[in-house]
Amino acid sequence: MSLPDAISALLMVGAVLQGLAVSVISWLSRKESSLAKFIFSVLITAMSLTLLYETGIRLHFFAKYPRFYFLPIYFTHAFGPLLFYYVKATLYPKFTLKWSDLKHFLLPVAQFSFFVFVLFKDPQLKRERWDNDFSMLYGTFGYPVYLLLFTSYSYFAYRFIKFKIKALEHVGHSKYEEKHVQRVRKMVKGLYFLLLVNSSFVICNFLSQYFFHYALTFNPVYRFFSDCSFAAMILWVGAYGYYRVMRTVFTHETDA
Repeated sequence: MSLPDAISALLMVGAVLQGLAVSVISWLSRKESSLAKFIFSVLITAMSLTLLYETGIRLHFFAKYPRFYFLPIYFTHAFGPLLFYYVKATLYPKFTLKWSDLKHFLLPVAQFSFFVFVLFKDPQLKRERWDNDFSMLYGTFGYPVYLLLFTSYSYFAYRFIKFKIKALEHVGHSKYEEKHVQRVRKMVKGLYFLLLVNSSFVICNFLSQYFFHYALTFNPVYRFFSDCSFAAMILWVGAYGYYRVMRTVFTHETDA
């Protein structure tokens, strides 16, 4: 393993551990509804487990143990809907999920179900399918779907935040509420920027393969920055979750 790959692997493992830890401690927050805490916990867990899968690919774990291909811990299509509904739930504490909202999770459920179904197939068949399939649930077409969904839901989540900020200008509100909205805004804005950075690597690799028949994933420098850009998203969301809990539990932040 090259030095860039080793460094990126350590960063990815660190991001996974941080994300899973934040998923647990996020329940300590005193200021959010149970629904908001639940959705955030699922979001950071889904992102961390997906990064764990990517780490397994980078460390050639699945190539050595092909029976673990399609381990159902790959949730790229769930990131967008979970982020969107977390923003709604944390900005509007009285918000509740309705049956009509479930349509937003049909593709994530399909992705998870597909992985569970293929998990029990022959290991060699799974390896070939992972390397050569063009499914919209993963791989060649899965990445564009993931990027489109995540970008779209992030955009609409940010619009909800701007609407909330405008609404606060016309009603009485606490300092805590104003600070909380600004924290959520910074988290979504930073995540959107990191998503664009990560997307640029995916798009460049696609263009390189299409026009020059060369996969940039063979380049250790490209792999390093691509892996780091994905890990940075989990680290950013995890840092937001950690700071949120610290402010509301250990510093006893009030509504004043």
